[in-house]
Amino acid sequence: MSASNLLNKRWQLEKAHRFRDEAGFENVAFEKGYIEKRPFEDESFDVVVSNGVTNLSAERDRVLSEYRTPVW
Repeated sequence: MSASNLLNKRWQLEKAHRFRDEAGFENVAFEKGYIEKRPFEDESFDVVVSNGVTNLSAERDRVLSEYRTPVW
């Protein structure tokens, strides 16, 4: 099993990489991008989890559409 996380700020990526490396996780990836236009191929994931960031987007319908694409 592996996990991917989508972040859009360079400092977030740097911090996430540091924490991942310090913890020794080899199956965790971080990508730069936006939830409205994910940088992943279709059907890349079995599950999409959002901790509330969906509600921060002005384009919620587009975000939900992006979620559906990799899942189904």
